[in-house]
Amino acid sequence: MKTRFIAKTFTWFALIAVIFCSCGSTHVYDISVTANGSPTQTTTQISIIFNYYDVIEELTASDVKLSGIPGIKKGTMSEKKYNFGNYRYDLPISGFTRGGKLTVSIEKSGCGGENTVQIYYYVPPEVTFESVQADGSNSSTTTQLKLTFSKEITGLAASDITLSGVTGVTKGTFTGSGQTYTLDISGFTKGGTLSVAVAKSGCIIKNSPQTVTIYYYIPEVTFERVQATGSNSSTTTQLKLTFSQEIPGLTASDITLSGVTGVTKGTFTVSGQTYTLDISGFTKGGTLSVSVTKSGYSIKGSPQTVTIYYAP
Repeated sequence: MKTRFIAKTFTWFALIAVIFCSCGSTHVYDISVTANGSPTQTTTQISIIFNYYDVIEELTASDVKLSGIPGIKKGTMSEKKYNFGNYRYDLPISGFTRGGKLTVSIEKSGCGGENTVQIYYYVPPEVTFESVQADGSNSSTTTQLKLTFSKEITGLAASDITLSGVTGVTKGTFTGSGQTYTLDISGFTKGGTLSVAVAKSGCIIKNSPQTVTIYYYIPEVTFERVQATGSNSSTTTQLKLTFSQEIPGLTASDITLSGVTGVTKGTFTVSGQTYTLDISGFTKGGTLSVSVTKSGYSIKGSPQTVTIYYAP
């Protein structure tokens, strides 16, 4: 006699399917089928749940037939897992390119049944990486990149951008508005062709990477001369350094004095291209070497020498 058995529903992620099991006996399998995924996440697994300790032993992927959605490939069925009175088999699925109602059939040792479950196929939005531009020129170091896309990319961050092709480039502040984003860069000591690649989870970004020329410029400044106060009858107390142009940020720590023992640097002041440095501490005059270095500048004519005096 053929008996029809009806299973009850079980909730997990999305739609619950009830599978009917028909056997050549009066035994009833209470079975549910669930699928993960959502409208924004592709289904990757279906699960077959045997309720109330009732289970078909050694169920394999070959015992499960899937139809209704073309292209589905079955993975390896996991071993049954016990959880609060239920047994569950998990079956990975892949290969399909659309969602819909999936028919799940079980055929094992004379038992069989089928029902449908909703599965999902999510296609991430496509965004075109239209261009990347860089500031800077042959006389100005690049400090910022401007990235333009076909539309806004929600949540895009500097960590989604990969820079290569120029050694030492460091990413800084990242800001965005609509389709345009800006990224500060620094750290490099040579210009060249920079590759800018963008990848964002949940998006398909076309035309990535893009390339752009970035520049590294070292301004040249000439250390024209150094003069010292003092004479045979008067101790030197100050040096006057003159350059071809102002050097923003120049400090006493950028100046090295050598050749005369005990010289100590004091107050340092600036007026355009001319800088003054107070000195003291020495007990003997002589030829003082004055060397100037400043990060970001090429200083020609350094070092300069000058005679300083000590009058007891």
